[in-house]
Order: sequence, then C-alpha cells, then structure tokens
Amino acid sequence: MAEVVLPERLSPALAAGRRVRRSISWVRQYPVIPMVVMLIVLILPAIFAGQLAPHDPLKPVPGGILMRLQPPVWAGEVLLKDPAGDLILGADGQPMVEREAGSWSYPLGTDKLGRDNLSRIIYGARVSLTVALVSIIAGGIVGTTLGLVAGYFGGWWDNVIMRLVDIKLSLPSILLALVLVAALGPSFATVIVVIALVLWTRYARLVRGEVLSLKHQDFVARAQVAGCSTARILFRHLFPNVVNTIIVLATLEVGQVILLESTLSFLGAGIPLPTPAWGLMVADGRVLIIDAWWVSFFPGLAIALTVLSMNLMGDWLRDRLDPKQRNV
Repeated sequence: MAEVVLPERLSPALAAGRRVRRSISWVRQYPVIPMVVMLIVLILPAIFAGQLAPHDPLKPVPGGILMRLQPPVWAGEVLLKDPAGDLILGADGQPMVEREAGSWSYPLGTDKLGRDNLSRIIYGARVSLTVALVSIIAGGIVGTTLGLVAGYFGGWWDNVIMRLVDIKLSLPSILLALVLVAALGPSFATVIVVIALVLWTRYARLVRGEVLSLKHQDFVARAQVAGCSTARILFRHLFPNVVNTIIVLATLEVGQVILLESTLSFLGAGIPLPTPAWGLMVADGRVLIIDAWWVSFFPGLAIALTVLSMNLMGDWLRDRLDPKQRNV
C-alpha cells in the first residue's frame, strides 16, 4: 500500500504572509481606500452633520471672539517674544502667552470669528454633496436627453445640438460660471443651475456618440418594425445601453463639481456667507496662511481627498462597466 504523504503545515509567519498578500490583492481589486475616504470625509458627515458636529457651524465656540484662531489639538502654546527673540515676561514674572495650546473642544482649531473648524467642515460636506448630486442629476437629464435626440434623429437636430455643445466647450467653464453667477446673483440655487449648465454638454456629446453606433443595431430595427414609438425606442431600448457610460461619467463628475463649487465659493461667486462651504473656508484663511494655516488647510485637504477618491472610484467603475476595458 502506497504511503500517503500529508502536506506540511505552514509556519505562522508564512500563513500570515499569505493572508497579508491576499488582503493586499483584495484592496487592489476593489476601491476600498477611496470608498472609506468618501464615507469619512463626505458621505457620513453630510448625512449625520447634526449628530457629528460638536458645535454650531455659524456661531463661535464658548468664549466668543476671544477663542478666535485657536490652533489644532496637537499644537502647543506659543510664548510672546520681543523683536530680539527674548521672552516677554508679565507682571508676575511668568512668560506671556501669545497663543494657547490646542484643545479637544475644537480639535481642528477655530477660524477668525471663533467658529469651530471641524463643525464647519462637517456641514460643508453636506453643502458639497447636495450641490454635486442635484447639479449632476439635472445636467445629466438634460444632456442625456439631448444626446439621445441628436444621435437618433441626426440631421437638423444633430447639427443644432452639437453646435450648442461646441459653443459651450469653447468657453472656459470657470469664466462662464462667473458670468452666469454675476448675472443671476450668488445663491445656493444659482450655483446648482450654473454647474448644471456647465455639465450637460459632456453628457450630450458622450451619449450622442454611443447612440450613433447603437441605432443601427438589429434590436433597434426590430423595435421600429414592431411599431414602437420614438420615445419608447429612445428611453426603453437605447437608454439602457448607455446607462453604464452615464454612471461612470457621473461618478467622475462628482469630484469636478465639488472642485468647481469650491472655486466659485473661493472667488466669492458661489455659496454666499455665512453658509459653511469648503471653498469659502479656504478663502477666509488665505490671508492667515502663515499665522493660522489650519483655517485653510483642513477644508483644502477635504476638497483634495474628495476629488482624488471620486476620480479613483470613477476609474474603477469604468474598468468594471466597460467591456472594452475588461478585455484589455
């Protein structure tokens, strides 16, 4: 009878190494890190802002204006010095304090009006997410509808819609947004309308290109022979075939919309004061960047993390939903 040789058990170190490699492979396969960043920075703060924010974003922390420009929790106190660099002593002989050490009561410091930075960043996530969702949905509906019409009908419809797209794409988005905001006046609704007008052309051009290749397929010809109406062909047969492309574009646009909204707010043409918006917070701290860097740094970091995470998620979705990308 042949002897059965049992495989040797792996040592704990080798088994741990395999688990680590499998974990790394899983993280590379799915956008785990971008999803976690989006949950922490944007989604959860936007949904649960009232529960997560430690202070009112529109009012100073307890102590009022005296608590202005307080540093983050890890910063130590700063002693007052004369021009020669020597410590300035008080009447009791102790060094005078120029700025107190940070406190857990306001872990990311306070702004120039004594408002808690963390609370304003949390509520700013709600503003950014709301603007992004509403403007992308509005711009996507308009652009997708016009793209379907231009690609399916062609001729006069295609020429008019594509010339409008060309005119829009020839203008810088920021410049066009600034002109529209100046004409309509800065407000929350104006920002959404302006961004939707900026976005619709991308959907229209992309959907129109997809429809040009789809309308000659057999399933469209069979629908026409069966007597289906034009609206049914557009939205029941053609639209489902471009949904994947629209989802990828919308995901990529979230970061760009947040960046555009922050830019408009930074320039004073976006969300009006005193609404806590990330772009406004960066603008408030730009003149204090040397002495109170945290006022601009943390909202700027939130913008950077959000845009980067959404771009990475959009790339992953494109690879997953696009058959051509999967075959590469």
